[in-house]
Amino acid sequence: MAWLVKKPKKEGFTYYIAYRVKKGSKNVVHTKTTDTDNKKLARKLLIKFEEEQIQYEGLRRIELSDFIRLYEGYVTFQIAKDQKSKRTYILEKSCLEKLLDSFGNFYLDSFNSDMVNEYKETRLYSISPTSVNIELRSLRSVFSYALKKKYVKENPFSCFEKAKEESNELPLFMKIEEVKKILSTIEASKDYSFLKYVLFLLHTGARRNEALNIKKEHIDYEKRRVSLIKTKTKRPRYVPIDDVVYEIVKSMPDDEEFLFNYHYDTVTHKFKKYIRKAGLPDNYSLKTTRKTFASHLVMQGINLTTVQELLGHSSPETTRKHYAKLADEHLQQSVKKLPY
Repeated sequence: MAWLVKKPKKEGFTYYIAYRVKKGSKNVVHTKTTDTDNKKLARKLLIKFEEEQIQYEGLRRIELSDFIRLYEGYVTFQIAKDQKSKRTYILEKSCLEKLLDSFGNFYLDSFNSDMVNEYKETRLYSISPTSVNIELRSLRSVFSYALKKKYVKENPFSCFEKAKEESNELPLFMKIEEVKKILSTIEASKDYSFLKYVLFLLHTGARRNEALNIKKEHIDYEKRRVSLIKTKTKRPRYVPIDDVVYEIVKSMPDDEEFLFNYHYDTVTHKFKKYIRKAGLPDNYSLKTTRKTFASHLVMQGINLTTVQELLGHSSPETTRKHYAKLADEHLQQSVKKLPY
């Protein structure tokens, strides 16, 4: 295990890598200069040094606690390069820490499929099957990195059996009168640019960040559609635009790079503020606009395959899991309207 230390020099300071070397019964601390006062660069050199040490010792073995720290350094650069979201990393780190709590500190290459199943069964006592599957997918991603670095011979999460998800709940969506209420509350506050953003989400089903990354070149006025480039599934998709959205994109100033100029945290907090101001349920969030879009389409008789395409779900199973019960209920209601 190694760490960074600052050492002063005539002007400023330099980061050094400190590490322990066993001599007899004692551990002696050695240092090695990084020749830099840039902390990010020094951290990168620290990670490289530790990886080289593992390989030099002929181990390629690493304990989970050390791996968590190495992975944190790796992800810091991924986030900086916009190749991984901070939210994803927070989830991954949380899952790794739960592994540590469940099994203690172990060598990564000793973790096997039986331990995956044990972890899954243990977690099912505390959280829902859906949440367990999210954790397992996150750990699969982390162990893919471990496999790439040769800390493990194979990814024990590569073929895990998903926890069975049974959902009898309807999706959380806003009723028509609630949609009108939130929109009128935003309009009454004269927050017109944010009103356009919320309308866009309600009329396209786009995710928060998908909408925030729309640029002028992503809008096709002739075909009346918008390209969503940075999507959750990493696959770009088109969404058709109705008259409401057409007016929103048409009003985009020529000198603006993005259709909506907000930070993702800003829109989350603003929406929650207006939800409370409108007196609507506190569990409504920006994600509710997407569920509202899909739910009202389903209630209008739009088939789930079309809804899947509009939402950009990678699997029809995801759409069925969230909206099949709602579709069934409205089919049942429709036959009650027979006049005979």
